Amino acid sequence: MQSLSNPKSERRYDLDWLRVLAFSLLIFYHVGMLFVSWGWHIKNDNISHLMEVPMLFVNQWRMSLLFMISGAATFFAMNKLPSRKLIRERSKRIFLPWCLECWSSYLLKFILSASPRAIRTVTWSFTPVFSNSYRTPREA
Repeated sequence: MQSLSNPKSERRYDLDWLRVLAFSLLIFYHVGMLFVSWGWHIKNDNISHLMEVPMLFVNQWRMSLLFMISGAATFFAMNKLPSRKLIRERSKRIFLPWCLECWSSYLLKFILSASPRAIRTVTWSFTPVFSNSYRTPREA
């Protein structure tokens, strides 16, 4: 008996699980950057040299894994959709969230990496009620 499902439209669960693994490692890696000795935007006072070993291991291939998954997903999507439609759909799904992420993450990085006085100026200057009572740990 012949199968009714189209083999081209079957879901690739292996790629789904690989994507879950890759993004779990991505979260682990970026949280771990707080606790290692090399530079990053934000640092914790407690540095863990033990954390550096898995971080260095993951750092060797984490970006390659993400690009491989993205390339495989694009390859399979190109088999289903014409090029123009694929580019149009990907642009709609990726461009607006990318712009929002760029704006919000750079604003957050500015606020978190600025001096305590700059944080107070940026975040509380529009509310006089809070600006008089807000104290940073360094000012308290």
